[in-house]
Amino acid sequence: MGYLKINKVSYSGDSYYYTSPIFDDGINVIEGPNGSGKSTFIDLICYGLGCYVEHFNKKKSKIHTEICGDTNNFINLEIEIDDNVYILKRYINSNEIFVTDNGVINSYPINRKDKKQNIFSDWILNKLNIEPVEIYNGKYSGIISFEELFRLIHYEQKSNPAKIYKEAKVDGNFVSDSIIRRKAIFEILMGKRLINFYVALNNYKEKEKKYQLEKGVYDSFIKTIEELYNDNILEGESSIEKINDIKIKIDEVQNRIELIKQTEYTNEEFLDELAELKDQIVGITFKLEKKKEYYKKITLELEKINMLIENKEIEIKQLKKIVFTHKELNLFSPNTCPYCFNEVNREKDHCVCGNVIKEEYFEKYFYDMNEYLSMIKQKNKSLSTFYDARRSILDDIKECTEEISELRIKLKNNQKLILSLKSDNVVKYNTTGIQRLSGELVELNSQLNLITERESLYNKGKNLQHKMNEAKKEFDLAKKNLEKEEKSIEININDMISDFSTIYNEFMTEVVENCKNARIDEDYMPIINNGTYINASVDVQTKLVYFITLLAMSIQNEVKFPRLLIIDTPESLGIDKENLINTLKLLSKLSRTKKYQIILTTGIGKYPNSEVFVVKEYLTREKELLKKRE
Repeated sequence: MGYLKINKVSYSGDSYYYTSPIFDDGINVIEGPNGSGKSTFIDLICYGLGCYVEHFNKKKSKIHTEICGDTNNFINLEIEIDDNVYILKRYINSNEIFVTDNGVINSYPINRKDKKQNIFSDWILNKLNIEPVEIYNGKYSGIISFEELFRLIHYEQKSNPAKIYKEAKVDGNFVSDSIIRRKAIFEILMGKRLINFYVALNNYKEKEKKYQLEKGVYDSFIKTIEELYNDNILEGESSIEKINDIKIKIDEVQNRIELIKQTEYTNEEFLDELAELKDQIVGITFKLEKKKEYYKKITLELEKINMLIENKEIEIKQLKKIVFTHKELNLFSPNTCPYCFNEVNREKDHCVCGNVIKEEYFEKYFYDMNEYLSMIKQKNKSLSTFYDARRSILDDIKECTEEISELRIKLKNNQKLILSLKSDNVVKYNTTGIQRLSGELVELNSQLNLITERESLYNKGKNLQHKMNEAKKEFDLAKKNLEKEEKSIEININDMISDFSTIYNEFMTEVVENCKNARIDEDYMPIINNGTYINASVDVQTKLVYFITLLAMSIQNEVKFPRLLIIDTPESLGIDKENLINTLKLLSKLSRTKKYQIILTTGIGKYPNSEVFVVKEYLTREKELLKKRE
């Protein structure tokens, strides 16, 4: 809970300038007739706090001539938040505010380009201990801003009194002016613990989005791996032991190659090499024959499955023809003559020819439409199973063909090596052995690369799985916290409405003659006399008392409203002087248990004659707010 106070307002440009007096706690009055600059003064405060002021925009049709025509112009605000002093500086038509804090100057953009960007609204809300939560409205969402909360801090004379809220930044903006967003503004400022619900909801949405993102990445990774390897490698174990074993074998082969290079090739080694090659050729030949036998076996299986598929397709085709014929001509029935197709009045347990026959045996040759369709469905299911089996066999044939090709290449290479052994024996150098071991080395390195790649994917998959699981834990926790807040939110809202309505009813019945009762509804809008019309002039009091109640609530309760109220010329909205003064007298009855500040701009003498209403500045048409530089 933070207390926001305006200490001083100043404007500086090449042509005009203005410096306000020092404002204090309590009620600060700026008095002056229409056209003396009271609203311009309020606009300087709003603009300095990062809010949008339409007639400071040169592109609009109705502009503030002096300010929009000035150059090198800026607004300085000296503010206090919980007794800490800050200087805010904003140039006209600038999207940036410079904040001076203990001599250190930082700049903050006003508009947010992305959710992660830190803007001025985040800075000031942080100082006020208000979480800048994201509010969700269907598919639209946006982080709550100080400017939106300011709609219930600034009582603006230009706004429709019946709408309570200050006009949204963009006229007709259904998102910023939606009931969901307006209720959120009220709940954040007035609810004792309702901000916790929005924080929990915001956290839930963020964790849900993070979990869905991590899950999407993980699922996409698994799908890709399954397509590449025909299995989910994460269901197995790490291949680090296999990698180490292959590395050991590679070192052994390299050592054997080095040993061959460094030693003389003897006849005994020649015979050993020859025996090694023969053993390898025998082993390869055995594997090759075994693979050929397997190839014949699976090709026979393919022929069988193709025959089954062909027969099943014919059966389905025939059944579809029967269904079509039956549907069109209604030919088949146990009570139809097979010659003329006329209906027969058949006695039960008798054939159409009159012979005695069991009914269940007789009827098994006839089926109704649903039975035929069920048969087609079952046969289609069987056909789908056959298709899957054929695909599996075709994959086996492809793999077997590749293995046979590799074995034939190995066999051919070893046969060549035997032929080269003779020349090795002559030159006394084991070239063949080196070539054989080099071949083994190539194969081992190939295996190492494949297993290393698989291990890398395994580790990446495990990492993605871990991220997904951690995101799921965070999401589940956020969901529990949200459910916890949802259980208490109804009680908190009812308490908030009750507390506000109590103060509002007390104030309204005191200052409005025909008001018997006043409260706010579930949308936090005023209901006077249970909805009975009084008169249009009461709209101003209804709205003004609503804002005064906001301040009173913040003084009496631990809520987030920053105990600052800016009231801009309330008499201009159609209220007579007597009712206006009676309503403003409510301000003098506010409790002083906490510090608060009210800045009131009003016409001459249109405020209570009370010592608590301290006039800080008198404005006249001759003494306008902005001073011309000499």
